[in-house]
Amino acid sequence: MESDLSDDGKRKRDEQEGEVFKKSKKLNRSPPNTNEGMLKEMMKLMRELSTDIKEIKFEQQTQGEETKALKEELKEIKREQREYMEEINKLKDLNKKAMIEINDLKGELKTNGERIERLEKETRRKNIIVQGLSIDTRNGNLLKDEMKKFIEEEMGIKPIIKAAHRLGPKTIVVALGSEDEKLEVMHNKSKLRNRPGNKVFIEDDLTKEEREIQKLIRQKAKEERNKGKQVKVGFSKLVMDGQTWKWSRTDNKLRKVESITHIPKN
Repeated sequence: MESDLSDDGKRKRDEQEGEVFKKSKKLNRSPPNTNEGMLKEMMKLMRELSTDIKEIKFEQQTQGEETKALKEELKEIKREQREYMEEINKLKDLNKKAMIEINDLKGELKTNGERIERLEKETRRKNIIVQGLSIDTRNGNLLKDEMKKFIEEEMGIKPIIKAAHRLGPKTIVVALGSEDEKLEVMHNKSKLRNRPGNKVFIEDDLTKEEREIQKLIRQKAKEERNKGKQVKVGFSKLVMDGQTWKWSRTDNKLRKVESITHIPKN
């Protein structure tokens, strides 16, 4: 009985050991076709990896060349910028010099203009303008004779007349021999007010600027007369109700002349 049990136990044990052995053989044995597939897959991956590496290297090389080209282009741009800045600085220097020259020229023009105006005033200082006379000649000598005759007969003065020429149909410029003679004529021109026939007016021979100033002063005088004020026009000045106003070249307008109060001495 005991031997049968032992035999059965041995048989079962042998069967179990056999199964375990079979399983171990199945686990330890790799089929040949599985290894070949893995090897092929690995080779494929290696080829793909090699291709990727080549592409990466090519891209790196291309990027390196592009980077080098960009660096060269940047270097060229910086060089051009330096040249532009040098050119701009040169132009600034030229512009600065030009502005200095322009300002110098403006100063010279102003000085020359003032000199010309001064000379013109000196030339005109002895001249008078006669308006209203109809003398039908443009001959300078005849005009001189006619003007000398007119002044002697109408004003009782015997001036020396250097020259005379016509500005318009009834406007004549007369150059007198001296400033004193001109003053004498100007002081006696009021005698022409009662002269019969055409009205004749005698005025100073003014520069263009002085004529513009006198025009403005006369306009101002007209406005003030319309307001009922007593107004008298002079050269570059206006007298209104006993108060004198003089033309200011600085402000380009009439400025009131302040009366000076004399302080009595002790």
